[in-house]
Amino acid sequence: ILLTFRYIDFSHWGGARTASKFLNPDTSGDVFSLYTAGRFGQDSTLQTVVDIVSSHSPWFGFGVEGVNKAYDNAWVEALAISGIVGTAVFTSMFLALVATWLQKRPFETHEWSMFAGGLLLVLFAASMGYPAFTGNRVSTVAWTFIGLLLVTAKRGALPHRDDDSPLAPAGCSCPGASIGSESARVSNYIVRSHTPHERYRPNGGC
Repeated sequence: ILLTFRYIDFSHWGGARTASKFLNPDTSGDVFSLYTAGRFGQDSTLQTVVDIVSSHSPWFGFGVEGVNKAYDNAWVEALAISGIVGTAVFTSMFLALVATWLQKRPFETHEWSMFAGGLLLVLFAASMGYPAFTGNRVSTVAWTFIGLLLVTAKRGALPHRDDDSPLAPAGCSCPGASIGSESARVSNYIVRSHTPHERYRPNGGC
């Protein structure tokens, strides 16, 4: 990309100047502010909103009207609208989603777990520069995915296994007690015919 900008004339392209700033930043200035579009770093727009709310209505914010400043951050938006109380509620909501994912991980497929974890990671990163949980269009997609994940989550009580082999009992040290082997299915669980649900386990209860 750097070679492209060096040897090709982009002077007629309106975004050439902006692209050049990102690809060749002025190290003497505030690089962090450059790459976050002024959200963080020196003269942070978010810090201005935080100062206004802290000075006038720290606990409950300014309601739905918010502050007449740009606050492209989910936590700063919550602070501007509903103060410290609303920010705590918003943070609790996000932590509840993370806790739900951690709780359901052992019971779900690998694909479900990876998608849910990736979605939460993307939403967290997006919320640093945009209110991803409440912003128009973006929040619609986000909550649709979250709802589908919750609806498709399993309700079973056993951890998910990639095979249908029986779990060996806890504390079993039998040679044939490894999960997934055909010998384990035979040696660990022998069903007697005289009672339909009674199972006998030889080798010391394994």
